[in-house]
This record gives sequence, structure tokens and C-alpha cells, in this order.
Amino acid sequence: MSPVPATHTVESTPETVRSGYLDPAAKAVAEVAPGDTVRYPNTWTHWGNEAVFGMSFADREPLRHRYPHGPYSMLGPVTVAGAEPGDVIEDFELEAVLRKLAIPKQESVRAASAAVEKQPPA
Repeated sequence: MSPVPATHTVESTPETVRSGYLDPAAKAVAEVAPGDTVRYPNTWTHWGNEAVFGMSFADREPLRHRYPHGPYSMLGPVTVAGAEPGDVIEDFELEAVLRKLAIPKQESVRAASAAVEKQPPA
């Protein structure tokens, strides 16, 4: 364990984020010592952070093809020095910063869902 715990920052970049899957063979984006803190500022949202609230189905379709493994942004991995397979690692949030997003009214969501269901198959 480090004498003084350090704080590490892992930014979202094309090198640190995989879209749609966790790759167990991926190279670690950071290695930390037990007791250290990791910050993840500017965490990406869906499809490599290219998704924008209110996008039309037609605007989303190219993103779906560019990111065939799925929309979710997976940041990492981060390894803990000295940890081995089978070890238990405690992970907890010290702080969560909420983003203010414009959420459509429920009626709009239902209308959008209905419109997507009527789209012809690709």
C-alpha cells in the first residue's frame, strides 16, 4: 500500500473507452495501488459520445453501424497493483455528479417508441 494514497484521473478518449463490450484482454488504462482514488471526469455517454438527446432514428442509424457491439461506453480497465485472480476488490463512489438532461414527456416517449416500431426492417 502506498504511504500516501494517490489520486489518478482516467479521461474518456478513444484509447480508454470501448463501445458496447468489456474486453478482458484489453491493456489497462491505469494501474493504482490499494487505497488510491480514481477520478473519471467527462465520462462518455452512448456510441463514443456521439449520441445527442433528441436524435432521430435516421440520425442514430449510422452510429449503430459504426459501433456494432452496442451503444454503451465502457471505460477502462483499471488494475490494482498486487491484485490477483480471485482477490476481492472493494469499489465505492466518493462523489457522483449528476448531469442535467432534458427528459421528454412520457407521451413523447410513447410516440417515439411507436414510430420506431413502424420503421421498415433494415
